[in-house]
Amino acid sequence: TAEPKISSLTRVREFPDQTLSAEAGKLFCKGCKDELSLIKSSIRTHIKSKAHIANVQRFWAREAVDKTTKIFLEDHLARHPDETLCHPIPRR
Repeated sequence: TAEPKISSLTRVREFPDQTLSAEAGKLFCKGCKDELSLIKSSIRTHIKSKAHIANVQRFWAREAVDKTTKIFLEDHLARHPDETLCHPIPRR
């Protein structure tokens, strides 16, 4: 089946919260780390799969941890501006 004449960004908007992204005109599932077809029925089949459902749950859990970590670090660095996030370069 030929790919439909629709943008990958349109598909991302049609399936919110499914970890889909549009990159260079292609459709990707960030949760599964797969490139997807732009065919709507194929996307529906993908997002109903057990693997995708599990991967989406893991993806959003990682996102929550990343957000919490970012907030913690921003708060810490605001209170301790003399500290940096990089390791010092060893002197020789």
